[in-house]
Amino acid sequence: PMADSPVTAITDIMIANNALAVFAGGAIMAFDEETDLAAAVNAAYVDAIETCLAAHPWTFALKTASLEQLADAPPNGYRYAFQLPGDRIGLPIAILPSPRGRDRLRDFTIEGDRLCADCKPLWAGYRCRPAVTAWPSAFRLFATRALAAQLAVPVSQDVNLAAAPDQEAWGAASKDRRGGLILKALTQDLSHPGPQPLWASDPLTDAWYGGGSYGAWYGGL
Repeated sequence: PMADSPVTAITDIMIANNALAVFAGGAIMAFDEETDLAAAVNAAYVDAIETCLAAHPWTFALKTASLEQLADAPPNGYRYAFQLPGDRIGLPIAILPSPRGRDRLRDFTIEGDRLCADCKPLWAGYRCRPAVTAWPSAFRLFATRALAAQLAVPVSQDVNLAAAPDQEAWGAASKDRRGGLILKALTQDLSHPGPQPLWASDPLTDAWYGGGSYGAWYGGL
């Protein structure tokens, strides 16, 4: 009997080419190839994907990491300064005195890429950009259409081509950008069977969850 064909792992190039295929925009072999198409993809890819990741605290993109204490005390009156994680997207969702505790630190300030506080050690819960192989299928489809909307005009020079993939990704304006494929991705994410981070209901995320719980946020869809 013939051996089963190996499954090809999803790559960033595949995501980019799938987005280009939405409007027949061609394909690239590598991000660093010397073509106008690759230059357009490079200009749009990171921003488009991180916009999708920042749209919600996706469970697959949440991370907890210890904060590295910096040598010098900050000049703003706090006792300690810490380096924020370099792979974060946006501000931390929660600052924690313990990586497994439910208490959150309330008294701190963030200046640039440093966090200043009066206690140590500290951990941060934050959004990151996971490898595309970790993206759930619904998010992958949503992100592909969102990227297609970003690429359509610079690649095709046709201002009308972006409207369809943009609405497919984010939904109609009347849905407050929570319709279309992002709604399907949210539904898949909010039904994730795994344990949620202890800091998922932190007040810092109430605006995302609609009241501090996944169930409440889901009910607001």
